[in-house]
Formats: sequence, C-alpha cells, structure tokens
Amino acid sequence: MIGKIPGLLIRSDKRRLSAVTIMITITTLFITVGAGVANAGQRPRAEIRTTAAGRWVAAAHGVIPAGSKTQVVQGWRNGQGSCSFLVRDTLAQGQRSLQRQSLSYNLTSCQARMAVWTASTAVSSPRNTSGLTRGGTLPASPSAAAHHSGSLLQPLAVSSSSGYVDTHTSDRFGIWVNEVKNTVNWTWDRTCVDGDSGSYYYWWLSNDGWQLEGNNWNNGYSCSAAQSSSYAHFYNYPFCGGTDVYYNRNVVDGWYNGRLTDSVGWSLGEYCTALLTGPWISLVRTR
Repeated sequence: MIGKIPGLLIRSDKRRLSAVTIMITITTLFITVGAGVANAGQRPRAEIRTTAAGRWVAAAHGVIPAGSKTQVVQGWRNGQGSCSFLVRDTLAQGQRSLQRQSLSYNLTSCQARMAVWTASTAVSSPRNTSGLTRGGTLPASPSAAAHHSGSLLQPLAVSSSSGYVDTHTSDRFGIWVNEVKNTVNWTWDRTCVDGDSGSYYYWWLSNDGWQLEGNNWNNGYSCSAAQSSSYAHFYNYPFCGGTDVYYNRNVVDGWYNGRLTDSVGWSLGEYCTALLTGPWISLVRTR
C-alpha cells in the first residue's frame, strides 16, 4: 500500500563544526505550492541579488534551455528555522521527459525560482567514474487491493509502461556529488494497476569524501498506482565542516491510467546553500 513519503535533507551537523541545516524532502502525497509560472523570453540564469525582501542566492549550474519556464515556488518557514518547499510533476501518456532545476533561493521570503522544461531525451549524468554505486531490482509486492477482474464481455486493453525519477545534488562547479534514482515498471488498463518490478540506484562521489551512511527501499503497488521509493543518507566530513544529504524519500509512481508522477519537497538553511546546488530533478518515461 502506498504510504506517505517524507524527504531529502542536506545538513551541516552541529557535532561537526557547523550549525547549518539544509534539508530536501521527497514525499508521496503533497500539493504543488508554486506560483508565477511564465514563459522565459531568454534563458533563465542563476543569480545573486539583494532586494527589499531579502537576498537571492544562486543555486544553478549548467545550461538551461531557452524554451524553459521559470516558476516561483512559495515556501514557508518551518519549525527548524529554515524554509520548506513542495512541488509535483506529471507526465501524461505519450510525454517523454520533464526536467526541473533550482535557479536561486530567497531565504528571507522563503521563495525558490526554478526552471522547468520538457525534453525528448533524458539529461546525461556527468558522474566521476571513480564514484561508488549500489542498486537492485525486485518484482513489485501487491497490496490487498491490487487485484481486480474486468468484464467478460468487454476485456480491458492492458498496457505496459516504465519510467524513473532521478534526483541529484552537485557542487558549485556542476560536478555531481550524490544521486538517487528510482524506477517503476507497471501494467495498467485504465481501471487498475498490476505491478511488474521496480528498482533503485544510488551513486556518490567517494573520491571526494562522500560516503553512503544508510539507506532503504520500498517497492509495491495497489490498484491505483505502482511505486518505487528510496531513503538514502550521504555524508561528507571535509565538506562545509561536515555535511549530510538525506533523500527521504525519492519517489516515482506509475498510475492506473498510464500517468507517471514524482513528488519532491525540500528544505534548506542559510550557509551551505552557496556551496551545493540543486535539486535537479528528472522525471523520464522509458516506455
């Protein structure tokens, strides 16, 4: 049964020389808290500028396509002294890929500017080949409500689909430092889902001090949707006086009507925001 999914946390541990907390949370059930989506006449750029409402801190790297849109996501002040944000993206049947990247943050007004665009291919992964990986694939486990019977007079047409959500964090030079990817494969007939399999993949830049501290993976389906969901905790002591990155959780859902969705929420503090960039979220349909 598909449950609530908490998210991705980037934190400088107080025990390790810094009192910073940067948290990114990935959740299954939430609403999009975005506002002010507009077509970008020119390529969105990362920026650092001071306004009456506070200072905007750049959070982008790489090339943002000229056809992208800029979305201002309004967050809120949480009980940990930082800002929290929630977004959600969907690919309808036939849509290939949707990309989302943070451009800048205003930690005074709790706002985030994000570039959002569709693409015909997935974003390439500029990983360092010396990094370490972990992954696995298993058949999906059904919930009690997963099975159904169609009409004997009008058999339901069954389709098979697959896709993934890939979320990563980078340094200021655009080098990926860690990544979590979840894949879902499912069959559907517009009334219910029969799960096939799901998989997870973790990567971290081990030669730069990053290590995998902990992880778990959930894989299952109900009549409404099939889901692959991961928790992963990465840690780097030399970086920013000790930095944790929690993906808690990274979630992708394949639905009874062929839709593919992801759910991403995150929170961030004030200091290490200028040293790590992201999140960069790729929602991709592979079949």
